[in-house]
Amino acid sequence: KRNATPLERAPPPLVVLAMAPGAILTSGWVEHADAAAVLFLGGAQSGHAWADVLLGRTTPSGKLPLTLPLTEADTVPPCEDPGPCQYSEGLHVGWRALIDRPVAFPFGFGLSFTTFSFEWVASPTLVVARAAPRDGLGSNLADVRVAVTNSGGFLGRETVQLYLGYPEVAEEPPLVLRGFVQTRALAPGETEVVAMSLSRRDLSIWSEASSGWELVLGEFTVHVGS
Repeated sequence: KRNATPLERAPPPLVVLAMAPGAILTSGWVEHADAAAVLFLGGAQSGHAWADVLLGRTTPSGKLPLTLPLTEADTVPPCEDPGPCQYSEGLHVGWRALIDRPVAFPFGFGLSFTTFSFEWVASPTLVVARAAPRDGLGSNLADVRVAVTNSGGFLGRETVQLYLGYPEVAEEPPLVLRGFVQTRALAPGETEVVAMSLSRRDLSIWSEASSGWELVLGEFTVHVGS
């Protein structure tokens, strides 16, 4: 319209708020939305939480605790046949099975009203050269320190995630989550140094032969990000 107001010229933003018990399929509708948020199972204050995010009083900082797949065929189907159920995927189940495959939204994903940048305080070198005693699974073997900076224009928190790539001999999935920590509320331009520790348990895998945790020897790859 020649004399239309701004609201008449363009439709209002379409925001989809989903409350679901687990993973959902988003294809067919999410591409038509300006924004989408998932709260999973909420409680008595869910309405207030939604309002705080939608009105900008709180910057979202949550991350997906699972992967939202592209199709239902990307998931492990339930065993409905009579008799024993054979699940042969081993450790490659859930989000770990979908690493390096196309997905709708990956494990650990989550946007914010601001952005963050990461920088190593000291680049970690993680090589396990000898096995430690079986006791002391909680003993600290390495420290990871990262400087996180709010590079956007809004106050916000970031959830920093630490993943490990194990030596091939371990036959682990490509990425294994080994820690996460949330920063304090950072103003634009503000930096916080985040520290995370890796214990003997974090660098171990379960051994069926010995019925215990065995430290993996070799070179690990450390991944830290949002």
